[in-house]
Amino acid sequence: MMRRCPVCLKEAAPRQTGRFGEYTLWMCNACGVEYAEPFAAPGAGWYESSDAYGVGRVIARRPEWYHVKALIDIASRGALLDIGCGTGVFLDSAAKAGFEPWGIDFDGKNIEAARSRYGLDRVYCLSVADIKERFGSNKFNVVTFFEVLEHLDSPTRFLEDLKGLLSPGGLIVLSVPNRDRFIDTLGTGDGPPNHLTRWSPSVLKGFLERAGFEVVRLREKTLDSDDLANYLRNRVRLGIASGLVKKGLAGVGGAAQASLDKAVRLMTIKETMLKAVCAVPGFFLSLLQLPGTGMVATARIKDKGSI
Repeated sequence: MMRRCPVCLKEAAPRQTGRFGEYTLWMCNACGVEYAEPFAAPGAGWYESSDAYGVGRVIARRPEWYHVKALIDIASRGALLDIGCGTGVFLDSAAKAGFEPWGIDFDGKNIEAARSRYGLDRVYCLSVADIKERFGSNKFNVVTFFEVLEHLDSPTRFLEDLKGLLSPGGLIVLSVPNRDRFIDTLGTGDGPPNHLTRWSPSVLKGFLERAGFEVVRLREKTLDSDDLANYLRNRVRLGIASGLVKKGLAGVGGAAQASLDKAVRLMTIKETMLKAVCAVPGFFLSLLQLPGTGMVATARIKDKGSI
């Protein structure tokens, strides 16, 4: 049966790769991307009401590996727009590295946290189309979007819209989970409606090139102690910290804040213990150079003379 791929937009006979609740997973024979059907994002309300994202909003305080690699790979400084900026963890690091930080996110609670936690004043609850309309004269040296592409139900149009935000020679930097990872560190979080697409390094590179970008660098994370810790974290869930976060978010005043603070302390202890447990086996696993959790790509608009 022929189907129109929602990513490359070509008619092809895809291969069914599985089922995920009410969703069917397909792999496009034309571009190689794996996508869910129905191919529809759940909307901002779904994320704002999600327990998992609510917990992450409180607990996520440190840059991820792809944030660190992105700052290494961006040679020039200037105005940087982070799409899906979350609570501002990366923007805080970017500001410290000398960038002029801007951010947008469709979750208003994330924007509130970014402003209060890091003092970021150029973060907005807007879409890409909104920021083009509101700040149309602004051009950015860098546009980043970490762990965003796999959530989108219009990825091709999204990349096209980004071109209008970039200054000449500007870069995009993005990360996505690697579907070829050796161990499943994400579990059900890598399925729909949360993630609508799954990517391999070659599929991501092809997608960017077809959209008119030249890939400057594509880093693939290798399996290490952090991946092993993530794997265990998703399988050893006592629920104590999550319960405290839910209680704190539902409450008001000092008692609510005390619950949130306690949750952060418990998660810090859990992280420290997981890292200690995984340090030695993770070191030996890293020597095997197996595919890890994700990848981060740096790209720029192709020179018209090279197209």
